[in-house]
Amino acid sequence: MNKIYSKKIIGTFLFSAFVVGVSLAGFSLAGAHFFNGFRNIHFDGIVNTVNTSNFEMILLTSGTDPVTVQINEHTVFTGGLSYEDILLGDHLKVFAKTRDGVNIAKVVRRVDGGTGYGTAGDMVHVSQATVVSKTADTFTVDSGTANITFRITSATRFIRTNFSSLSAGDSVMVNGTDSGTEFLAKIVVKRGH
Repeated sequence: MNKIYSKKIIGTFLFSAFVVGVSLAGFSLAGAHFFNGFRNIHFDGIVNTVNTSNFEMILLTSGTDPVTVQINEHTVFTGGLSYEDILLGDHLKVFAKTRDGVNIAKVVRRVDGGTGYGTAGDMVHVSQATVVSKTADTFTVDSGTANITFRITSATRFIRTNFSSLSAGDSVMVNGTDSGTEFLAKIVVKRGH
């Protein structure tokens, strides 16, 4: 009886340790985005400057100041593009991580033809931004590195707010789509309380 009882105690301890270990690992992975200080952001614009010595380029995004995007050994170029192929005037879409005002490109692709906004149907995601202005059917957010304007449609869904109560200073997350001529907000989530 003592052997069975001690096996149950050891088994219970091992199972508990396994559950705690899996839970902590899952929490760590799920929370990595929040705890490492990085935010995801998409840039769409025209290359204004390419500096091959320190792997930086400046994108002129629609309605914003120039944005510097750093390239590193982990940056992925799609469609056969390489950093050496990027030319002044190229229209690029860049998925980047930003932290403390530094944008590090994760994925870069060249858009064939056209300037300004990108390809209709592309997803646009700003994980954390501050509302800086609003009109009757648009709002502009500061992502920390660029100002981005979204248009509201009848399909726009708001969480923890609505368009009429959205105001300058509100912290938001925005998911939307690129219509080819503007960014359309699909989901707007007010952060905080």
